[in-house]
Amino acid sequence: GVPLAVYSVAHEGGTPVSRVITDARIAAIATELMGEETYIWSSKVNVKAAWCGAVEYYHQDFIYWQPRGYPRSDMLSCMVFLEPHRVANAALHLLPGTHGYGVMEHVPFVNVNGVHKVMIPPSRMRELHARHGIEAVEGEPGDAVFFHTLIVHGSAHNISPQGRMIALAQMNVRSNQPVEVRATAKARGQTQGEVAQGIQLSQAQLCNALKGRFGLSAAAAARLRDWMRSSACWNAAWLSAMRPAESPAFFFVARGDGSTEFSVDLKAHNQAVERFILKR
Repeated sequence: GVPLAVYSVAHEGGTPVSRVITDARIAAIATELMGEETYIWSSKVNVKAAWCGAVEYYHQDFIYWQPRGYPRSDMLSCMVFLEPHRVANAALHLLPGTHGYGVMEHVPFVNVNGVHKVMIPPSRMRELHARHGIEAVEGEPGDAVFFHTLIVHGSAHNISPQGRMIALAQMNVRSNQPVEVRATAKARGQTQGEVAQGIQLSQAQLCNALKGRFGLSAAAAARLRDWMRSSACWNAAWLSAMRPAESPAFFFVARGDGSTEFSVDLKAHNQAVERFILKR
């Protein structure tokens, strides 16, 4: 199997890694950079295993952090290298100065592990690259780099024989306390069907889209993208897993118009395949 890629809440527990993340020097440097006292609000260890470490397409961290209620982007990360950090084993890449643009448009996708992610579109990346270039950050175990939550960054697949493990201290300034976010689907107790109705999709369309099987019209994709930018997006996995649609169906096939044909038995499914896929 593929090794675990992320260990969350790594600053707790009194482990060797937690002692690295909570080192007083990290907080002191972050406070100096931000001009205000900072604290760790989250942390993790990212593992890009040798031969099979997964890509992180270019994005801004704040696109993930903002829905948690943080009103301002006065936040940053400290990345500590736990293994040699080279271009060859998928080093961090940054576009210097891109934190000055504010929050940029991101588009959703589902990665190879079935996790919902977002990325800055290639057309926008071409513009940013032309203006700012790209810097690869290399270093040795124990080295660290601090970067703003709005800076555009990413890293490649690691297909090298050298693993690439890093610890991340994700930090916020004291005055940027999270506020109550608008009610999420989970807080409202909405069903998947209610969410689908709210964004004018069928329940089957929403279910398929959350699993990465989009096939939506441009208008439907735009509504889904807007929803994914809202706080409700972050409960997508919960909605799919904990409140699935009640249905006797065991099979499905795409109709080709953004909708899905569900069938309760194999005979009906084969007929649907002939009708919608084989067109006979």
